[in-house]
Amino acid sequence: MDKMIRDLTYKYLSLPYNVRLLIALSFHLIQDEDENDPDIFQTVIKRAKEMLVLEEFESVVNERFYEYDTGKYIMNMGAIKR
Repeated sequence: MDKMIRDLTYKYLSLPYNVRLLIALSFHLIQDEDENDPDIFQTVIKRAKEMLVLEEFESVVNERFYEYDTGKYIMNMGAIKR
C-alpha cells in the first residue's frame, strides 16, 4: 500500500462513524451487499479507487479531518459537499 492510501486510510478511519458514512454515501460507495461487511470502510476506500474518484474522495476526507483535528468540526448532518 502506498503512502497516500495509508495516510488517507488513517484520516478516514479517524473520523467519527457518522462522518465516514456520510462521505461514503455522498460518493455512492456503499452497496447493498456491504451490509454485513465488517471492514466496510476499508472496502469504501478500495471502491473509491476502483471508481476513479479517489482524489475527490481524498479531498473531502482531508477537509473533514482538518475540521475535526483542529476542533473546528461542527456536527452537520447535511449532505457532504462534493
